[in-house]
Amino acid sequence: AGSLAATYNLGEIYESCEEDLTLVSEYGLSEQCQYKNTEEAKTWLREQSWSYYDMAAEKGYAPAIYKKGNRYEFMLQVDMALECYEQAAKQKYYPAINALAWMYRNGIGVEVDLEKAEALYQEAAENAEGTDSSTARGIVQLSYRAARQRNTKIREIMKI
Repeated sequence: AGSLAATYNLGEIYESCEEDLTLVSEYGLSEQCQYKNTEEAKTWLREQSWSYYDMAAEKGYAPAIYKKGNRYEFMLQVDMALECYEQAAKQKYYPAINALAWMYRNGIGVEVDLEKAEALYQEAAENAEGTDSSTARGIVQLSYRAARQRNTKIREIMKI
């Protein structure tokens, strides 16, 4: 998985440069971008980042599959995003599980299913345990709590 992580990380470098062109020289990419105007440089950097993400995703690397899902979601190809998130979630990749929970909570590409969303938020929180990112864990746990509170409120209303 080391080479897949390295491939993915190259994608992240190109993506970071696309978002902040001042990083181009820092990462030694000035020569490749030297004759391009700003938009051409950004397009080239985006294409490079996605080629690396796609390489890693094709070999089953969950973070790259998740990133691919983000791209599809951004392009409003919700069915493709859902497919990517499900594939990455099978590997217990908690950002993908969290994205699935959000989709079920909001009915994006699926029927609203608050119970499934709550279960997925819980699963994401459990899978986030032991990761390096306490911020990500906190966000997932807050999402889970919010879904649980909303589900409880809806259940109370429906009983009336």
